[in-house]
Amino acid sequence: VKNDGQIIGIQNVTEKTLRELAVYFNDNFDPKIYPQIEKEIQDGRSLIKVILKKSETPYHTFKGICYSRSGSATIKVSAEEYQRRLIRYKSLNLDYSSVLIKDATFEDLSPDAIAELRKLLTQSERYTQDIKNLSDEQLLKNLLLVRDNKLTLAALILLGKEEGVSKTLPYAEIRFGYKVSEDEIRNQDTVIFQGGYLTYYKKIWEKINARNITVHIPQGMLLLERKAFEEESIREAVNNALIHRDYQVAQSIFLFQYQTSIKIKSPGGFVEGVNINNILDESKPRNKLIADVI
Repeated sequence: VKNDGQIIGIQNVTEKTLRELAVYFNDNFDPKIYPQIEKEIQDGRSLIKVILKKSETPYHTFKGICYSRSGSATIKVSAEEYQRRLIRYKSLNLDYSSVLIKDATFEDLSPDAIAELRKLLTQSERYTQDIKNLSDEQLLKNLLLVRDNKLTLAALILLGKEEGVSKTLPYAEIRFGYKVSEDEIRNQDTVIFQGGYLTYYKKIWEKINARNITVHIPQGMLLLERKAFEEESIREAVNNALIHRDYQVAQSIFLFQYQTSIKIKSPGGFVEGVNINNILDESKPRNKLIADVI
C-alpha cells in the first residue's frame, strides 16, 4: 500500500507466508507481541492484514533496539534512553490492580460480593446502564474487572472468595487490633479480614463500632455528646488504604483501634509526584482500577 493509499498488493500470499510472519514477530520483539495475521483481498489484490491489540507497555524493542518516530522518519532510541522511559512509564502509569491473573477463574469470585457490588452501584446512581439486565460476567466486563475472559487483580481484591484471594494474594488482607492505649504491648482483640473487600467491609465497621465510646465536646456553654468514630470517615480511610497500598509488597494492611483514635498502616510509600507537603492537593491512585470501582 503506497503512502497515498493506493493498493499495490502482494503476490503469492500463502498460509506458509502468514506462519513465517507470525514466527518473525515472535522472534524479534520484546516484550513479545502476538498479532492477528490474516490474508485479505481488496480490489482484486492480495494484502496481509496485521491486527495488534493495545499493549500493556508503550515500549517494545525490535531485534534488541527501540525505535521512535520523528515526523516521517524512524530513529533509534539509545539503550539508556529506552530504560529511562520504561522506568518512568512503570513508575507513573502502571496500574498493578488491572493486571490479569493467569490461573484465576470466575469460580474464585464470591456471588455475595458481586451482589453487594450491584447494590452499591445502584445506590450510587453513577452507573447509567440498567444493571438488572446484565449478567454478572457482563457487569464485571463493563467495569473492566474482567478482560479477555480473565480476572484482574482488582476483581480478586474486591470480590474474591477467601480461598481464591489467599492462593494468589495471601497478603491482601486487613489485620485489626484493639488496645486501650498505645502503651499496651499486646492487642486485647485481634481479627484478620481476608477475601474480597466487599465480603467484609461492613464487618470492619461493626468491629470498630462495638467499642465506639461516647465523648463530650465543649461548645460554648454546652457539652455535645458524639461518638468517637463516625462510619463514613472510617470507611473512607479504609477505602484509601485499599486503593493506595502497594500490592507488590508482601505485607498486610494494619488497622489499630484505640479508645479515641484509629491508626492505619498501608504498605507502600508515596507514589511519584506526591509528598508530605502536597498530599492534600495531589491525587494519584496507585491502583486506578480499584479506585474507579470504589
